[in-house]
Amino acid sequence: MVTRVLGVLVVLAVLVGTARADSPKLTEAKQAITDLKFDQARRALVEALAEGTHGAVAMREIYALSAEVAIVLKDRALGEKFYQRWLALEPAARLPDGSSPKLRDAFVAAQSQMAARGRLALRTERTAGELVVVVASDPLAMVSAVAIEGAASQKPPGKFTVAETAAPRAYALDEHGNTLLETEPIAATATNPTNPTNPTSPTSPANPSPTGPTPGGQPITPQQPRPSFAKRWTTWAVPAGAFLLAGAVFGGLSSVEYEKAKDLRDDSTKNFYLEFEKHHARFERYMKLGIVLGGVGVLLAIPATVFYIQNRRPWELGGIRVSVTATSDGGGLAAFGAF
Repeated sequence: MVTRVLGVLVVLAVLVGTARADSPKLTEAKQAITDLKFDQARRALVEALAEGTHGAVAMREIYALSAEVAIVLKDRALGEKFYQRWLALEPAARLPDGSSPKLRDAFVAAQSQMAARGRLALRTERTAGELVVVVASDPLAMVSAVAIEGAASQKPPGKFTVAETAAPRAYALDEHGNTLLETEPIAATATNPTNPTNPTSPTSPANPSPTGPTPGGQPITPQQPRPSFAKRWTTWAVPAGAFLLAGAVFGGLSSVEYEKAKDLRDDSTKNFYLEFEKHHARFERYMKLGIVLGGVGVLLAIPATVFYIQNRRPWELGGIRVSVTATSDGGGLAAFGAF
């Protein structure tokens, strides 16, 4: 946990001047996720959004955290929607290596949706005395108002009076007043400052980051290519489980037949030998099948375990904790968290 907290502090220090400080509700949500209290985190995130005081960087983090919490609480559809909002603000966003398969699957589904829709973008038209802010692209209808520094927000398109020497930033705001997108400072066109028909290209966010924040507040690393079918641990784990289950079933049947044969043998004066022989033959047949199927399952479990360790790297999974437990009968290790 110490490493994660330090990572959050470092990111916040780097972003000083470009992002507002975390609100108490956002801080509460992060701590609740660290403590695996996801119901409390969900409430805090909803309240954080309603505050309407967050900057563009914080909003990307809130959407990423909200997606994670929704998926952990078994609301995959809502999680995908929050991932789509995150990607609308930051198309280059990636989940870190070692993320839970549930998070990765939902994120990939959101990526496929947003690949065709595009990102949120503003377009500005500047003259010496006026700045017009237009929503060039809003695939998820997230923008409720636009604004510039030092002026009240307006419904888009917004027309703002500016001094000739001013170079304000433009903002896209959601329904609560949170900043979804922030542009670089917009100066008047030097060559033709009076031409209102010379719009800029769709405006990029200020200081765009190709990686951005993770749900835990640490820098995102590029997502690694998915391993080939033969090198996925699930390719081996599924048949291994099936063979082990079948082996267990036949082992149980062999035990039943053995008990029947034993009862017939113990009371041989009242039963025919052929009946005993039938159950004994079944016992041997089921026992052999159980051993063979169980052995195949064990063999398949070996590569499944190897590829799981290579691909999933379980020691990097977030939200997993191991603690020592002690009872009157002894003790042990307990692992808990979200996979």
